[in-house]
Amino acid sequence: MSIHLFETEAPFWIDSFYIHPFPISHDAADPVGYTLQTDWHKVGMVTDLGCVTPSLDALKECHLLILESNYDPHMLLNGPYPAHLKKRVSSDQGHLSNRDSSALLRSLLHPNLRTLFLAHLSQKNNLPHLACQAAEEVLKEAGGEIQLHLGWQDFISPVATLT
Repeated sequence: MSIHLFETEAPFWIDSFYIHPFPISHDAADPVGYTLQTDWHKVGMVTDLGCVTPSLDALKECHLLILESNYDPHMLLNGPYPAHLKKRVSSDQGHLSNRDSSALLRSLLHPNLRTLFLAHLSQKNNLPHLACQAAEEVLKEAGGEIQLHLGWQDFISPVATLT
């Protein structure tokens, strides 16, 4: 096994996969999201987002998206976290709410998007049906056949096949 370091915004190849790491807003050292692209498909993955930034344009034209939908604002406000942690989660360097995730999804919709996974759902500040409901409202507007799945923390999610 060999390890190869990469830099943010410096795309690289692994076999036939073109990988683009792009910067995101989170309270970590040089956090990134990724797109992976082949001659036929493009997949984008981003979690640990504090806010939507122009760098997320890298996710445009993806056939499959994995987007964070971390918390419900009402549940976070009334939940068990101490005030400093609630502030961190909802900050521009924290996580995306269901509403913000749906706004990002709306900006990324296009006719060839086929699959959406909602990921990094908080176990204390979100419910799967709330995350799905927010995304489904946007997907209904699109009117296409976009499969919606949840990325679970404690068991394997469905396998998606791009054809």
